[in-house]
This record gives sequence, C-alpha cells and structure tokens, in this order.
Amino acid sequence: MGEDRKEIYLSDLIEEVPEKFIYLLTGNKAVRLLDNSLPDFKEKETDLVVELEDGSIVQLEIETRNKEDMPLVMLGFYVQLKNRYPDKSIYQVVLYVGEGAPLMEDFINKENLRFKYELRDIRELSCKKLTGSSRPGDKLLSLLCDGREGLKELTKTLFNLPEKDRADYIRKLLIKRLTTGRGRSLKLIKDMMREL
Repeated sequence: MGEDRKEIYLSDLIEEVPEKFIYLLTGNKAVRLLDNSLPDFKEKETDLVVELEDGSIVQLEIETRNKEDMPLVMLGFYVQLKNRYPDKSIYQVVLYVGEGAPLMEDFINKENLRFKYELRDIRELSCKKLTGSSRPGDKLLSLLCDGREGLKELTKTLFNLPEKDRADYIRKLLIKRLTTGRGRSLKLIKDMMREL
C-alpha cells in the first residue's frame, strides 16, 4: 500500500482506557483517555493520549516502520500537548511493532536543543498480562505482540459484547491491520472470525 493510505489511530480502536497496557508501558495506572487531536500540527492526531493516576500525561505512538523524522514528529506532539496541558508532566512513548528491531533515533541533540522520548519494542513487553484484562482494548493490544497470545481471550471477550459493539470492534481491527501492513495478522483475524 502507498503512503497515501488513511491513518487509523489507536484511539479509533480503543473506547476505554487499556489499563494493563498503559501500566506495562509506564508503571502507572491510567485514569482516563484524553483528546488525541492536535489541529495546529501537521500530524493532526496522535495514537493515544492518557492521563495517569499521578496527574501526568502519556502520549503513545505505535509505529510499524522506522521513521527518520520521528524525533521531530514527537517534538511537535510534545509542544502541542504542553500547550494544552501546561501544568502537567508529559511522558512520550513510541512503541515499535514492525519487523526487526527499532532503528530510529529517540532523541534530538543539537547545539541549542535537547529532546528525548522513550522508544520501546513491542517484543520487550509481557503481553500475556494483557489477555487477563476484562477490557477489550487491552486484549486487542495484546495482538500487537504475538497475535496468537491474545486471540483466544479477545475472541471470548468479543463474543460477550452486544452484537453491534462486537461488529464495530472487528471492523476497526480489520481496518487497523490492513492499513499497518501487518499481513500475518489477517490470518489471525480470519481465525478469530471463525471462532465467533
């Protein structure tokens, strides 16, 4: 697929705070989702913005490929979020879910500018903890790790949702998988739909 594909944000898939996922990333409890739109910035939305129990803000970007301009993109997000939440600490994470290792830089270190965010590889997380969550968002995110690990639990959770909600989650999941180019997950989705 080309670069002109429609971007699907994590917030399009998640309707409630994925508590266990955020805890795995930050070590803090998430209390609520926040608006992820940034209309004054070239990148109009970030994947997920969450307020943590300690009052700080975590911004999460999920990337399927290494991007040379990621530090500048994250700096732009930081400035926009700091303008919106001037009294809050902003914690930024780029979670790499692509093939191979994350090779992009996670900092800017110039003579008059120092900026850093956290770059994590999905393979570092213990996503088995996500499958025990009662929240569909956590189980959906567990598919980013290994796929099979969370498929059975996600299927059970989706089966217990009202039909309209179940169909909506599956539709969003299909769109996300098609736009991120992670072909192996299409087979997982087909398996899940057979189980439903």
